[in-house]
Amino acid sequence: MARNLLDRIFGEASAVAIDIGSTSIKLMECRSDGDRVVVSRMGMGPTPPGALLNGAVVDALIVGEVIRDLLRSTGSNARLALSAVTDPSLVATRIQVPRRDDASLDKAMPFEARSHVPFGAEEGQLTWQVLNPRDTSPQMEVLLVAARNEAIDGRLQALEAAGLTPVVMDAVQFALLRSQVYASPDPRLFERTVLLLHIGTAFTEMAVVWRGCFAFPRIVPIAGAGMDQALAAAFSVDVEEARRIKETRAAAAGLEELHLLPEEQQQAAQAISPVLDEIVRDTQTSLNFLASSFQMAGGEAGADEVIVSGGVSRLPRLAEYLQARLHTPVRIFDVFRDTRLEAPDYDPSFLADMSPYLSVVAGLALRESMAGGAYPMVGVPESQPLPVTPA
Repeated sequence: MARNLLDRIFGEASAVAIDIGSTSIKLMECRSDGDRVVVSRMGMGPTPPGALLNGAVVDALIVGEVIRDLLRSTGSNARLALSAVTDPSLVATRIQVPRRDDASLDKAMPFEARSHVPFGAEEGQLTWQVLNPRDTSPQMEVLLVAARNEAIDGRLQALEAAGLTPVVMDAVQFALLRSQVYASPDPRLFERTVLLLHIGTAFTEMAVVWRGCFAFPRIVPIAGAGMDQALAAAFSVDVEEARRIKETRAAAAGLEELHLLPEEQQQAAQAISPVLDEIVRDTQTSLNFLASSFQMAGGEAGADEVIVSGGVSRLPRLAEYLQARLHTPVRIFDVFRDTRLEAPDYDPSFLADMSPYLSVVAGLALRESMAGGAYPMVGVPESQPLPVTPA
């Protein structure tokens, strides 16, 4: 998230996207082909146990070894890397500052950030983007993003250990925005309020998007690992076996819905139900915050749709479960169905298995094509200030 990393990507050689997750590491390379973007290389490997702690890489050498194996197995010759950071202390907020030229803004932002960032400048890194550059009013709207060094540094070290030079360290929420909204062929997403819900292993990460514009993030430490622990206790097995049970026998169902499931799924569904309920409560908190703290121009506040991704999105009946409790339409994201991203060299069944894990790495891999104008977009959200006022 350092500005030199964010700013160096354009004009560089082709880069490989690397998503370092708590249980798996994903790789993707894309190439532009006319108005299409095609996946040229893709792979996934297991994250070594204990290599990450609270989203931060704590054993860069062993993670770098997995990345190096992925580069070798996929035939990638890339030397530049794009990656994304998960940070429970992430700040991504829209602020108003007096209008300045770029040089003055660069000097002023570290001081402007002090009232918005809960850690000191020496503890983290800042970046920012002017959201309404064509506006000439005295105030300018700026998206301020900050993350802690401890969340960033281990990832940089792991990429370097794999022989890669990091050129971008994005935030997971912005990678999701790119893959699930910017890369969508559906122009209605640029007319709606959408909550992106990414349920991974260690964290559930959310981003509220208004007409293609980032509104606010939320990160909670309740996700797939909590389900694994609940299943381990219910079945008296270790966490690895519990994860296998989650992937093969669990489903999303409340107590009143257990009878709808086959008998072999009922115990697993009952075990993970309290964790799912916590995710629902935190998601509802984000929706309530949207409704109570922002007044959307032209109508009532609230999300028109929830888009779900991450490994937990494979859970049977998850969309129905969430929709019934959030009272909002819910859709499970499929990167090869819901974007124009193509992967003709891969078997469709392999793509179906991989898709739930690829939202972040696809958003990273699409970055260069979108920036260069090689990938069609249905809107230009950066030019739109978000018309909201604090309640």
